[in-house]
Amino acid sequence: MAKGKWRGGRPTAVRGVSSLGHGQYRLRVYVQDPLTGREKERERIVLAASVAEAADLRAAMEAELRGVAVASTGPAPTFGPSRTVADVARDWLKLRLSQRRKDGSPRLTPNTRERYTHAIERVIVPTLGERPIEALDRRTIEAWRDWLGERYASSTVNPWLVMLRAILGDAGIEVGKRVEGLRVDDTRITEDAPNLIEDPKTLAVFLAKVREEEPQHLAFIGTLVTTGLRMSTALALRREDFEPERGVIVARRRISANEIVEGVKRSRTARDVVPLVEWVWEAVRAEWAGHNEKQRGSGLAFPSATGGFRARSHLDKPIDRIAAELKIPRLTPHGLRRTAALLYRRELGSAVSMAIAGHLTEEMHRHYAPVGAAERSEAGKTVFGALGSPTAPSGSSTARPKPGEQPGEANIPPTKPTSEASRNPATAEEGQNTRLDLRSPIPNGNRGRQTEARVTPTSEARRAGHETRTRDFNLGKVALYQLS
Repeated sequence: MAKGKWRGGRPTAVRGVSSLGHGQYRLRVYVQDPLTGREKERERIVLAASVAEAADLRAAMEAELRGVAVASTGPAPTFGPSRTVADVARDWLKLRLSQRRKDGSPRLTPNTRERYTHAIERVIVPTLGERPIEALDRRTIEAWRDWLGERYASSTVNPWLVMLRAILGDAGIEVGKRVEGLRVDDTRITEDAPNLIEDPKTLAVFLAKVREEEPQHLAFIGTLVTTGLRMSTALALRREDFEPERGVIVARRRISANEIVEGVKRSRTARDVVPLVEWVWEAVRAEWAGHNEKQRGSGLAFPSATGGFRARSHLDKPIDRIAAELKIPRLTPHGLRRTAALLYRRELGSAVSMAIAGHLTEEMHRHYAPVGAAERSEAGKTVFGALGSPTAPSGSSTARPKPGEQPGEANIPPTKPTSEASRNPATAEEGQNTRLDLRSPIPNGNRGRQTEARVTPTSEARRAGHETRTRDFNLGKVALYQLS
């Protein structure tokens, strides 16, 4: 059977039970809504040792939803009417942490496992854990969200809300889907403090300061700002990832909670191919020349003094100090990635900058490479700067046509000469004083066939009129048709 055909799982011999692999089963139960009288489908994903155990869990789930007792010959039902949010959340976490790939590796990265555990054990369970899962309604979830919003940033609260929605959804409770996240209006990235360096001249001064005052960090900072790599990816770079012959760096892995994870952030097989600038390569080689035996033995491009991974925060103080000297409102190590995305977009366009930054959507790329005040000012000068001057500059797109010249007339391509005109120069000269009468239809037949349009003389008087301007516009289309 073709891979991916059963998107809801592989059917089993038990109705309403499908296998997802690795001990996971999808359970489906149809129950009647007491308010509308219509049947509604509920589904859950559970862990079970066999199809028989999954069938018992489905029976318990059906009993819970319909409010009837169902005998079970297998283990105690996982789902029951007295379950609390804490029970369901911890079961959900246990299921996620136990998921494995075909090669036996965990599906969740160490950072994700840590983030899930923290959200459930430190946030969801202490605040909602004692409530019965069936007692949660939209108003309760919104009050919980708003209470957290008074204490944490919206960018912190919204992922917790998304996790609660997932927990409730897997438990067959859809009320969480109707609760929207908080509006993200308290981010530290603003127009006044965009956490990047917009001006290339300021960036040049910043790099000169790094070279002079923090030479031990020049290679790593240069790598970050010219490649746009994430910190977790740059820290995992190895010496063999640098390919000076091709002028690129190939990032193949990243760090997650001090563990190496294959692939960059998008997937386990994704790779980032980024530029290797000549001065950066010189700084990297100079740093490698000073490595001790442990550093060389690690194979890492930027190891710590003991040969391990550098701390993610090792650039915080140097960057803060230099940014304060240059009066840059806010700049973090992650801001160097934003700087690379912005400058690449300005010089080479979004397609190249998105490829280097590894962005998959325009929305995310606009977040990293925003159109700042300097670009907007330059756009205004380019488009409207000459409109207020007494005379538009020569060659400007805002220049008016000369007297007797129609707008766009100079850009109309010449008509393709016919074979008769090429044989008879007199006929060709006569054709220069005539125009095509566009009231005649243009045939859609063979392209080589001459158009059957009536030819009439054009006088200077009619050329100045509106009718002739319209015909002159259409003449361009006729000329393009004849050239095709």
